[in-house]
Amino acid sequence: MPQDNLTPAEVRLTQYGEHTKTWSTATHGSGAEKALYEIACALRDTLEETRDQRNAARLKVTGLEARVSELEAERHSTNESVDDAAKALRANRDRIAELEQQAQVEATLRPHREMVANSNLHYIGKLELRIRRARTLHLNHPDRDRCQHDGEAWPCPTVAALEAAVGEAVYPCGCPKRFGRHAEGCPTEGDRAAEVATGDTLPAWLYQRFMPDGEGWDRLDSGQREYWEHQARAVRRAVERDGFKEPSQAAPKCRCDESGADQY
Repeated sequence: MPQDNLTPAEVRLTQYGEHTKTWSTATHGSGAEKALYEIACALRDTLEETRDQRNAARLKVTGLEARVSELEAERHSTNESVDDAAKALRANRDRIAELEQQAQVEATLRPHREMVANSNLHYIGKLELRIRRARTLHLNHPDRDRCQHDGEAWPCPTVAALEAAVGEAVYPCGCPKRFGRHAEGCPTEGDRAAEVATGDTLPAWLYQRFMPDGEGWDRLDSGQREYWEHQARAVRRAVERDGFKEPSQAAPKCRCDESGADQY
């Protein structure tokens, strides 16, 4: 053991062991001094070992305290992450519950919506087919002025007669009001456009009604418009005399059966 690190008691103990020549023969011969010296040295060694263990324990405790601080910091961070995850999970659960409720409502309403949509499309489809068939039969008739199909098929002469025929409220053009819109090919929009352009809607209405696949009233040249204006004047004359001309016996009559086939 280095002499510089010795305590005063250890220095005295060392001196006590070295200066054996000062001991009396009787005392030294009995071995008591030697035993005391050995006991003191053993106590010193035990004390040194205990000090080393204490220092090691202190270092270990310091390391454990640092680790505890790290774990506490990690726990705080983990708790925040867990809180955020829990909030996100609750939000997701609420959103899932909302979507499931919407899906249940949609599943409940879907059959009714599909039925209504199919019914509307079927009715409008039949309406469009009937209008197109009437136009085709009238345009293909050998004598259009004497064709009665136009006045008998679609639309009916009056809104009241048309509503009585279809069993529901309709617009003057014949489109059912319950759909909230007009069927494809309905001349209503054409009437409005022509009314804005010329103030006379009848020629454009006739063109839209009997030429559903045409280029459009705005694209007609002056000669084509003159033809439909002539037809409009013929219609007005028929209205003034309360009806169209009666067909002659020689002219074939335009009729249509339920299957849509032409009959003359």
